[in-house]
Amino acid sequence: ESELELVLAEDGRVAFPALAHLDIESIRTFPDLIPGLPGGIGSDGDGSGCGCGDPKHRDDKKKALLAQLVSDCRDVFTARAAAFTEEKSTGRETFWLAADVTPKCALERLARRIFDLHTAKAAVAATAEAAADIPTSGDGGDDSGDGIGDVASSLHAFQPFDPSRSGAEWWTQMTDAEDEIGLHWEKDYGLEDADLNVHPHVATVTYLCGGGAPTLVVRKHTPVFLSQSVEGPLGAPPSETD
Repeated sequence: ESELELVLAEDGRVAFPALAHLDIESIRTFPDLIPGLPGGIGSDGDGSGCGCGDPKHRDDKKKALLAQLVSDCRDVFTARAAAFTEEKSTGRETFWLAADVTPKCALERLARRIFDLHTAKAAVAATAEAAADIPTSGDGGDDSGDGIGDVASSLHAFQPFDPSRSGAEWWTQMTDAEDEIGLHWEKDYGLEDADLNVHPHVATVTYLCGGGAPTLVVRKHTPVFLSQSVEGPLGAPPSETD
């Protein structure tokens, strides 16, 4: 067995330079995410594949992209179910797209778009913060005479996150309207044997169909160690003004 080295922040999340700039406390929706899927059907910038300006043609292309994604989800889910049967797996098989790997299908392009959506601004902010903290000579010690060379040289090796070890874990669910998915945390269940609760920095749910129940999200944090109790109310306790 190989050892896994983790550096955790005070709240138990895996630490990395851009963590402080990542929006990890808000709950947001992105209803226009799929129409803007890059590299989907067509390449006119909005994912519709129609540059002619015809609204009907554009809508037809968007419907075709959605149908493609639903079909891919069904195929992937079937493959996962088959893998469960063959390997008698008790866990959930998922897929991983590293940040330095080129997506190979529509679902991977969607995963990459979601990853970029949540990390791009954080990466820029972390880089700007690193640049501001770099001391510059300002005394004509470089060719520019203003210390810019010092900053550029120092930032050359700076990474807001390690692309080879960062990315998006994704999977699909094909459920009927009466199916239930119980309350749970998204986390690395493989680390439970190490007595750790390690969660993704950002978790998302993307609906491609209109059936089924909505996702219920509550503010209930786990302790860092699995052996610690999680008893208590769901969500933050009410304030004195509530």
